[in-house]
Amino acid sequence: MEGRFDLPPPDGTCYVASDALGALLERLGPGLAPGGIAPSSLLAGRHLRALHVPRPHVLADSLARRATRWLTSEISTITPYHVPQAWARAFRGQGFMGIGYGIRHSTWRRHFSVAIFGPSGERKWRKGRQVPISESVHRRLRETHGIVLFDLPATDELVFAPDPLGGPSESTSTE
Repeated sequence: MEGRFDLPPPDGTCYVASDALGALLERLGPGLAPGGIAPSSLLAGRHLRALHVPRPHVLADSLARRATRWLTSEISTITPYHVPQAWARAFRGQGFMGIGYGIRHSTWRRHFSVAIFGPSGERKWRKGRQVPISESVHRRLRETHGIVLFDLPATDELVFAPDPLGGPSESTSTE
């Protein structure tokens, strides 16, 4: 019950994004610093996976204009998650197989996420195609969203300036 639209067992929720940038925005979002910068280590050792959902799913579309009658875009951003989890239970109870919603860490609605409801545990779908997170994807993040990934320097690459108040520092001796 740690995800936005998680259902209690024996049900579960599978989260997917509409495209590569949407998936990366969801992953990078919590680590974004003001100004749209994030350490590249957030993506280290990761890849994307292009999946084909094996059958049609009837989704509650929280981005549809008519959804305004029942909810607001806060469903995509509100924390803690007990409110959207309650919506997930209500949608599931009404026969919906998931919910389409806005990506929390993006204001652009070209990308969206989908929470697909089903039995808990690993999905029985084909594994899909592994997609590397290439430099072109990094470039698209910069160009479309202004997000810049940077490498954190190693400790031995740092130079410590002397303390301007004259106190001890790494480069001075107190003998």
